[in-house]
Amino acid sequence: MLGYRNFELQTYANGVWKIDSVYDDRKIALYEAQRLQQSGRHSAIRIVEEQLNHRTGNYFPKTIFRATKTDDANAEALERRKVMRQEEQKTRRTASNTDIEERTVHRPQLPQRSGPGAVALTLLFGVIVLTGIGCIITLRHLFGAI
Repeated sequence: MLGYRNFELQTYANGVWKIDSVYDDRKIALYEAQRLQQSGRHSAIRIVEEQLNHRTGNYFPKTIFRATKTDDANAEALERRKVMRQEEQKTRRTASNTDIEERTVHRPQLPQRSGPGAVALTLLFGVIVLTGIGCIITLRHLFGAI
């Protein structure tokens, strides 16, 4: 059987969460958390709701609110990326096939690669290997006769 509830407003500083204040009312705790967040003095804020189990005497904590200084910056960056993606898709839809063809036609040509091709290199390798085998056989024949 769950009973008594409280709401701990906690702030984060120097790598540690500290209890700033405790409330019995959820709405007041949320209001105070948002007020602290707007002040910008804390890098992170959270509200932990704790409920007491009368049978066991244990508290069950649950985080119901969390905010950091980077939340606003991340939300703005996400919105900018969303707008840019929408504009890009709009541009792609409105571009006609002729525009795309004109853009590809006017691309500068890549320089032609010079040098031997794969077939020439393979033949050269074969000649070198066969010459080496021939040299080994000739040397064995000459020194084997001594």
